[in-house]
Amino acid sequence: MRLEYKYLIQNTKLPGFRQDLLPYVDFDKHLPEGKDDYTVRSIYFDNRKLEYYYEKIEGIKVRKKLRIRGYDLVDGKNLIFLEIKKKCDNYIYKNRSPLMFEDLNKLFDCGDVEKFISGKHSNEESVNDGKKFFYHYINKSLRPVILVVYDREAFSCKFDNRLRITFDKNLRYLPFPAVADLYVDDNLNRVTPGYSIIEIKFSRNKPVWLQNIITKYGLSRKSLSKYAMCLDDYSRYNSLGSNIRSAFSNYYHRESPGTSGT
Repeated sequence: MRLEYKYLIQNTKLPGFRQDLLPYVDFDKHLPEGKDDYTVRSIYFDNRKLEYYYEKIEGIKVRKKLRIRGYDLVDGKNLIFLEIKKKCDNYIYKNRSPLMFEDLNKLFDCGDVEKFISGKHSNEESVNDGKKFFYHYINKSLRPVILVVYDREAFSCKFDNRLRITFDKNLRYLPFPAVADLYVDDNLNRVTPGYSIIEIKFSRNKPVWLQNIITKYGLSRKSLSKYAMCLDDYSRYNSLGSNIRSAFSNYYHRESPGTSGT
């Protein structure tokens, strides 16, 4: 369990903010060689009433999100994750279950978690996390609502490896994807151009040096959900209610992953 604070920053201020951080942080050790960022991809699930979306909008203190998460570009052997992200007031924790992207359709077709959540990346806990994911998926009639994509710079504190800082840039989305669309990269809609999201994740108090940098750039903590931001952007140009009903109706009647056994 950890705290997670978010800030919206103009891209023009990002180089200075980064430079001020560097004496205190190291670049993420998982960065691809020769790169200073990586791409994060998430398909968020919700039901016909957009229950998870409205829990966020209404400020419900204890809530969850279900998503599929992957990284960078598809290569046929990508490790991806079924995730349940839970929030209790300001604290965040996750249930995470790994599988191969090439098995994703097959898993949603049959729901056999023990068959596909397996191998060197899994254990009993991750299999149970996968079962929890499918329990909510079936019990609440969840469907993929939006694909959210962004590019992330990640840093860890030199003095406290539990303190992690990320810059999430170039936020973009695709409404009503199939689960197989996790690596779609064309014709995505952009959100908040000219701005990035800074996320600070920590388990203790925020250090003074970090608060001083935040104050220097005039940043204030905000309640920022990329899922809600992208869905809000879509709703500015589309009738959300009628499109939700249409998308869910089409999903039930088309031949697609997740329709069998639910």
